[in-house]
Formats: sequence, structure tokens, C-alpha cells
Amino acid sequence: MRAIKSQFTVLLVVLMIVWTGASQATTFCMEDVCGNQEPNSGNRIVKIGEQFSVTASVRNLFDESDTADELLAFGFNVVSSINIELIGREINPIFQDDAELLSLTAAGSSFPGIAYEPEFQQLVLATLHFKALSEGAGFISIVTDLADLNQGLIFLNRDPMAFTIGQGITAVPLPPAILLFLNGLLIIGWQRRRLLNNQNNN
Repeated sequence: MRAIKSQFTVLLVVLMIVWTGASQATTFCMEDVCGNQEPNSGNRIVKIGEQFSVTASVRNLFDESDTADELLAFGFNVVSSINIELIGREINPIFQDDAELLSLTAAGSSFPGIAYEPEFQQLVLATLHFKALSEGAGFISIVTDLADLNQGLIFLNRDPMAFTIGQGITAVPLPPAILLFLNGLLIIGWQRRRLLNNQNNN
């Protein structure tokens, strides 16, 4: 049995999932939230200059009718707003990293393919790293185009599976240094007053 490495990330809400030619049991995920969600059901807030990560994974890759199938490869591109920069990516090491060879944001292949196992639950494809550059509303979208034979989830027996999934992002300014300083003074003053009150009560 192949070991699948867990990845931890910070985004929590899937905003949009669109399936083309997919098995109903299979679900493509951004983070730990899977399944069809209402559009605009959530928004990630980050600070300008903050770096954050997104994990792309698949749940229920095989159902009862697909137990003889294998996942051979995957590939997708990432589109983001101008205030969100893609700064890196890590392909799950059970795949060979084919992203540069195929000119895709993330791509991997496995030969022999990844086969069905009874306890098979979730497969991490890649972890994407971003940075918030400037203030304002933005987005991240993971997209596939089946006109390119290297994109989507590519199986031994099934047709390739396409997906589009997005996450809203809002970048906010860092608090001004003076506000941080004043907040620190208020906390110190409150703690000192509490200490004096405790001493007086004793």
C-alpha cells in the first residue's frame, strides 16, 4: 500500500465546483471541504504580505464500479487575481513532478498507476503557495481544460475528469505600528491594574 502524505493548509471554504464527465462519487477538493457549495459561501481574509497555502486533493477517487481502474496522472493550471501571487508548489511525492515538462502549474504521473484500495479515502495532489501583494478582493481558481490531454485526472480505463474550483480572497492592510503600540500599552495597563486589585483584596 502506498503511503499518502498529509498536507496542512489554511483555506477553509470551497466556493465553486464544476464537474465535466466525472463520477458522481468523486470529489475534487481545495482544503478539507469537499462537495458542491453555494457560490460566495465564504471568503478567506489575509494580510498584505502574508504567505498562505492551499492543498488540492481528491476524495472518493474510486467507487464500486471503478475498483479495477488506476489513476495514472493529473494536471491543472492556477489563475489568480493580480493581488495574489503564486510563489511555489509542491507535488505529492508519490507522483513524478511533470509540471515544468508540460508547462502546467501542477502536474504529476505515477507508473504503475495508483490503484483502488478498500481504505482509500483522500489523495493529495499538490500544495500551492501564495502571497498577498496588495489590498482588495481577489480570487484563486484551479482550472483544467480537457482539450489538453495532460490536464484533469487521467485514468487507465475511464475518461479524463475535468474540474474547476475557486476560492475568494480578501487582502487587508497590516495594522499601523502606532495601533499595535497603543494596544500593547492598554494590555500592560490592564494587567497591572488587575494585579494591584488582587493584592488589595488579599
